[in-house]
Amino acid sequence: MIVAACGVAIAVGFSACDKKEPGYSFSETVNFGTYNIVAAEGEAPYVAPVRYQYNNHVDIGAQTQTMEMFINDMKVNKDDKVSFKTMALPYKSGSIRIGESEYACIFMSGSDVTGNEKTSVKDFDCLLTYAAYMPSAEIPGYPVSVPKNDKITDPVRQREYYTVMSYKLDDKWSVRTFWPDVTFKGTTTTSYPGMDKPFTSDKIEYRVVLDLKKEGAPKADVFLINACFAPNMPKLKLALRGLPVTFNENGYVIEVTDVNPEQIEGEDFTENRGFPFDRFSMTFDAEKCSADIEYKVKKVFDGKFNGNYILMLEEGAEQK
Repeated sequence: MIVAACGVAIAVGFSACDKKEPGYSFSETVNFGTYNIVAAEGEAPYVAPVRYQYNNHVDIGAQTQTMEMFINDMKVNKDDKVSFKTMALPYKSGSIRIGESEYACIFMSGSDVTGNEKTSVKDFDCLLTYAAYMPSAEIPGYPVSVPKNDKITDPVRQREYYTVMSYKLDDKWSVRTFWPDVTFKGTTTTSYPGMDKPFTSDKIEYRVVLDLKKEGAPKADVFLINACFAPNMPKLKLALRGLPVTFNENGYVIEVTDVNPEQIEGEDFTENRGFPFDRFSMTFDAEKCSADIEYKVKKVFDGKFNGNYILMLEEGAEQK
């Protein structure tokens, strides 16, 4: 299941406009929330929520669509803040059709996008999209968190784009964005001694919920939905909770050894000693929206997974 596009104010280029008379144009300013990972050599990565703002301008007569991105007093560490604004950048807009629904997306990029601004922004890539996977099953006590503006009372207009952004700031800080509650879908391959060929499945989902609000080091709760390690094995819903998270320039890493998962049935979490995880590791790449996961269960099953939580614009979008 994919998150459907809801009526957020920002228009998706020409496709969103039904006024085609010559000379018609419009502008609007909106802002969307996300989380930054700011990394610099010799400094620990700085992680914090932010809201980027966008000036969108569409000129139907000139057949142009451009957008400026800006932010004020963005923290790059505990002590320093920067403000900057990009040039008006041409962008691609489009939609990804899944079944009867369409999911809007916008993409813009540039090697140096700040012009004469005092603060330089280089190697800039920005994808705004609704095409994010949702978990196929609910986890009790863990409602899905999506980007939204709580100041808007209309639940339809609360929904915001997921922001996938990366850039180099002042040739010093590398910045990447992420969302702390995402579901990865892809292919899991499991092998164990004596099997004829590896067991593969595209039904196993990995939902990762980061806790970034508690004092101390960040933690992750990882949920395996439709977990299945061998043919004919019943599909389970498992939880690995309170795992350590280490942020880096590219994203984050989760690693743990010798932990018993909890099995989720109904509203209950029950320790499952029958499937102990000898090790579990996950590497998240924020720019690619991807995860590589490896684990060993019961000292027998070796599992590997690669997948994404977002469909990228270039993967099947009808670009406008």
